[in-house]
Amino acid sequence: MNHNNKGRNNGNQRIALNMAVIAIVAMIIVGVILFISPTIKELIAKAKSPYSVLLDVNKDMRAGISDYHVYGTHFNINGNMQLDLGSKVEDVELIFRNYLGQETKYPLIYEVIENNVEFSTSEKINTGINLEEVPVGNYFALLKITYAKDENTKTGTNKSDGEATYDNIKYYSLSDISDESDLIYYTVTKNSSNNRIDIGFETVQIEDDHTLSIMNVKSKECELPEDVYDIVIDAGHGGSDGGTVNGKYTEAKIVLDFALELKDKLEELGLKVKLTRDGTEDVTTPMAYTMYDEDGRVNIAGDSKAKLCISLHLNSYAGTIANGGLQIYCPYNIDTTFASSLSDEIITEANTYASTMKAHSIGKGIYCRTFDDNDIKENIVASKKGGFEPYNLDTTINYYYIIRELGGKITGAYIDGRNENYGKNKYFNSNIGIETYLVELGYITHNEDLNNLLNNQSGYVNGIVNAIKEQFSLLQ
Repeated sequence: MNHNNKGRNNGNQRIALNMAVIAIVAMIIVGVILFISPTIKELIAKAKSPYSVLLDVNKDMRAGISDYHVYGTHFNINGNMQLDLGSKVEDVELIFRNYLGQETKYPLIYEVIENNVEFSTSEKINTGINLEEVPVGNYFALLKITYAKDENTKTGTNKSDGEATYDNIKYYSLSDISDESDLIYYTVTKNSSNNRIDIGFETVQIEDDHTLSIMNVKSKECELPEDVYDIVIDAGHGGSDGGTVNGKYTEAKIVLDFALELKDKLEELGLKVKLTRDGTEDVTTPMAYTMYDEDGRVNIAGDSKAKLCISLHLNSYAGTIANGGLQIYCPYNIDTTFASSLSDEIITEANTYASTMKAHSIGKGIYCRTFDDNDIKENIVASKKGGFEPYNLDTTINYYYIIRELGGKITGAYIDGRNENYGKNKYFNSNIGIETYLVELGYITHNEDLNNLLNNQSGYVNGIVNAIKEQFSLLQ
């Protein structure tokens, strides 16, 4: 007998037996998983057709979105929907549902008037849905309404305990009834990475005779485009416009030095920073009057697609003042948490103090100025003199141009080119706005302030950096 052949045959039999056992075990495992977890079949089906997760969305009714925008890092919508007569609403929420049917809920501010519900994500322009916290993935934005449990929503009785069952939760798609443009948002740079978030509408076919208008929110990892920045720093004035003056010291030169150091320290955190001017601008050009040119400070900032702008300035007063101090001007109708942080951090790090000026004050060192009736009258006079149609202003429009114009329509931007002396803000009608703060670091005409500004520049800069680190969750 050939012992070599016998051993070889036995080895082949063992290999074949082992492979058969492995195959049987694998089939058993797959069968058990499919038996005890039918959702796996559903996930596979949804992967093939993501719109299957929308089958429970109401076919006949939808909510209309009259406005949607991004300001800073936050996304907001406003809309309304007609309800069935007699419907009693208990709650209204915005839902982000992914392709697997998983939901993230966002509370809404809403009011029911007769058979209409009006809703919004926030009362403040810089709160709402924080896009920095939206995970990578594709989402459908839906309106979820919970109705009161009554006979109209009763569907039967639970056989196990006799309790009534209700179908009192309804989902509705969102349709675009605004004149807004689709949104593209890039997250703040963290650990050298970014996400791109696209928000817009499309019409999708769910079944042969069933289509829906859907708001999509799609987030994916990306490399930050060359022309997109996290933060823009605006050093006030420049060129032949020196701003306020005290002897040999000018506002334009001092705040530029601050801006350059601030840029360096923010870049050390990994942030991508844009300057609206760096000191190389034409010294014969009056920057204040070219700010809306193609290469003017407003359009440079708008081109940056940044989330935050810090505009640095110095205050002045023609007479003698007992106190100077810090003033931070912020937009109308915002949550002032970040403004308060800026104020507190600068005061601590720079060993300075908040201005005691009462006009336009809304908090410690925090100010908000909007157009008043006299400003609006002056606008009408100036337009008649200049031969152009008056701007449509009201007392909710932000007064300071850098705050107003960088926020687009969200903050009331209006420089649309009708006044030839000021050019045009390319982004005056944009629904993506840069959250902007005008920081009056101190009074150049107040000797105590000026001395601190000249000798403690890093203290002021460190205060701003600390507030930004906290705002963007960059604390180390």
